[in-house]
Amino acid sequence: MGLKVSRRSFIKTGVVATVSGMLWRDAARVLPIQTAQAASSPKQTKSADVIVVGAGISGLAAADALRKNGYSVIVLEARDRIGGRIWTEYEGGTPTELGASWLHGIHYGSPAPFLAQTYALGKADPAKGLDYTYRDWLSQLDIRQNQIVHGVSHDDNGVRIATYSDVFNAKYAVITLPLGVLKSGSVAFSPELPLRKQEAIDRLDTGLMNKLYLHFPHVFWEQDADTIRLESPSGDAQEYVNLHKFTGQPVLLASFTAQAAAELEKWSDEQITEHAMAALVRQYGDSIPHPTASKSTRWASDPFARGSYSYHSAVTSGEDMRILGESVNNRLFFAGEATNPDNCASVHGAYLTGLREAQKIMGIA
Repeated sequence: MGLKVSRRSFIKTGVVATVSGMLWRDAARVLPIQTAQAASSPKQTKSADVIVVGAGISGLAAADALRKNGYSVIVLEARDRIGGRIWTEYEGGTPTELGASWLHGIHYGSPAPFLAQTYALGKADPAKGLDYTYRDWLSQLDIRQNQIVHGVSHDDNGVRIATYSDVFNAKYAVITLPLGVLKSGSVAFSPELPLRKQEAIDRLDTGLMNKLYLHFPHVFWEQDADTIRLESPSGDAQEYVNLHKFTGQPVLLASFTAQAAAELEKWSDEQITEHAMAALVRQYGDSIPHPTASKSTRWASDPFARGSYSYHSAVTSGEDMRILGESVNNRLFFAGEATNPDNCASVHGAYLTGLREAQKIMGIA
């Protein structure tokens, strides 16, 4: 496999049907047994003014804005962690950004002041990752993790959100499902989404970017270089970001896009590390140390992401993203980076859509 990505590409991208008996039977066929059993169990019904589907940055921003204006809000998150495609882990005290990595819009009048604050924080303390963009909100929000939404229904009286363990009723819902999840059809809407919105979802596409972090006991590469370039016998090349220059930690980061990223998902963690080490040994010799830790991502295989970011295919335009962001009957409101034609595929773009949808709800409630 020729795993390669240009530096330019890396920088550019681095940043119900109602609940029915048939739906329960389908769940039992395709879900792990524990989840399928939960799907067929009696459900508890819970209520709030607004249900937010997804605890990524857009969902959290919407929930926080609504909470501050007196709304009761429940946030439903399918994963066992918060942040969505912001995914920060800490290895030896160093933040490892497995999802979003870049902040844009800081130096040209960003309308997202929290991002500017985070940028300043990061310069002052590189031990703090992008998860600090939302940490202050968490203690104030009602976030339910491990709540996999499979059904969203609405009528003139409100909305009903079904997960595999509970049912949630509300006046309004903010849907922040990634574009890849909407395209997959894993969440059923009743009534079905308007045809123009479904067609926009079909036309828009998802991009893929996967990462590989290698943590070493010490630096053996050029310490002052921004990146190092590794050549393969086939002539392919891969660039690694030298995180030691920016964090002081002996860490290399490689990013893979498009077909290379898709191929990476077929490999085991051990195979990915071995492939990377073979290239490093060719360049620096067989005396280099083995990594003390490594971490790779598989965003296309993640059922709650199904891709890394949205992008325009040959048949799409910004109008499709605007259509995706349109509300439905003043009950369902849609947020997320894929609904922001001016700032798609970015953290601040997603954040701004959460505020946008919160303002819409406050304008009609």
